[in-house]
Order: sequence, then structure tokens, then C-alpha cells
Amino acid sequence: MDETNSKLPNPPIIEAVLDIDCDLPPGRELSDVQKVAADALRERYPTFRPQFIQAHVVTKEADGVPELRVNEGLGALQFLTADEKQLVQFRVNGFSFNRLAPYSSLDDYLPEIEASWQAFVAIAKPLLIRKVGIRTINRILLPMQDGSLDFGNFLQVPPCLPSIGGKTGFPRFPRPASGH
Repeated sequence: MDETNSKLPNPPIIEAVLDIDCDLPPGRELSDVQKVAADALRERYPTFRPQFIQAHVVTKEADGVPELRVNEGLGALQFLTADEKQLVQFRVNGFSFNRLAPYSSLDDYLPEIEASWQAFVAIAKPLLIRKVGIRTINRILLPMQDGSLDFGNFLQVPPCLPSIGGKTGFPRFPRPASGH
């Protein structure tokens, strides 16, 4: 199939993500590199947005009272293009490049991924790469028929559940009640 025939009129990809998980130097905090990173990326990524994380941990000794501990902090530095269709993230555990729709192909974004990764390496100085992953987030809009959805009407091999109460196959999903 040639390039012109392989493009979908309504592609399902709403976001493509390249994640590189890595170890930063001990004691290296994102807040320490925030200004340098913002200055280095400002021309291509003029919008800056911090992303915070919060973790709740509940512990209980055998006969003790449960204790709640809340850990929070800066989880990522997000740098966005003016149209907010593309962003680079410096994360506590690595680097991410995100492209929102419209998405063309990975090849189109490789030079920008490489340039922003090189900026991350120069600024954050990662010690070890643990994982490289590429993923896409897809959305396929399916119309409801008679207030329910039967995937078998749209997919050649729809997901199915094992026998439940003597019935087999994929259940029909009722339309949510209004106001929910």
C-alpha cells in the first residue's frame, strides 16, 4: 500500500508517547533543573507547567492504630508548544515526549525527540536508562444502537467474556442513566 492510501480520514491515535525511564544522580531534584530546562526549551516549548504527585500510604502494625502518611512533591516539568499539541516532560524517573492529535508518524518527530532528549541528558545528567517505551492512546468512537453497544457489530474479533450464568459471549452495555 502506498503512502497516500495508508492514511485514515479519522485516525484513532489521540496521543503518541515515547518514555525513557532512567535514574537521575542521587540528590538530583527536578526543582534544581527547572530554570535551566525552561531556558533551554523556551524557544520550541514556551509554556511551562509543573506536575505534582501525591501518594497516600496507610500502615498498621498488628495491634496498632493505622497510620496515614502523605508524600507529595514535584513529579514532572512539562514544556508545551504554543498550540499545546506537543510536550516534553522531565520526570523524576526519566523523560517523555508526547504528541497529541493530529499525529502523523514517528519518523516526523524523531529529530525533535532527539533534540529534546539531548537537552534532558545535558541538564538532568541521567546515569542509567532502564526502559524505552513507545505507546499510543487510541479512541475509537462507536455509535450506540437501541441504547446499547455490541462490539461484534464493529470488530471482526470482539472481546468476549467466559460463560456467566449460562450465557456466553460479550454483554451488551446499556446506555448510562441521564444525569450521570
